[in-house]
Amino acid sequence: MASSFITQTDSFKIKGFQTLKERPLLLALYGKLDPSLQLAGSVTYYGHGLNEFVPPRTAAYISQHDVHIGEMSVRETLAFSARCQGVGSRYDMLSELSRREKSA
Repeated sequence: MASSFITQTDSFKIKGFQTLKERPLLLALYGKLDPSLQLAGSVTYYGHGLNEFVPPRTAAYISQHDVHIGEMSVRETLAFSARCQGVGSRYDMLSELSRREKSA
């Protein structure tokens, strides 16, 4: 049984090899636990249950082995990911690109 509370101003990381203890926690945080499991308690994000938001839009897994663009720093990788999701300073450009792709 695990119990923890992380405030809105906290950020955290889980570092190390994925063990039997870490895997269920990561699955719970990402909203991917097997629905047939009998659970007690809940995982919330800013007071909202996992059924009220899309966990992949608020959480990320970053491997220590870069398999995408090896020249980018961690900061650049996170900024790139945010821009791809349609947020940040280039939202208008991405919206226009999306509109053009749909019309093509």
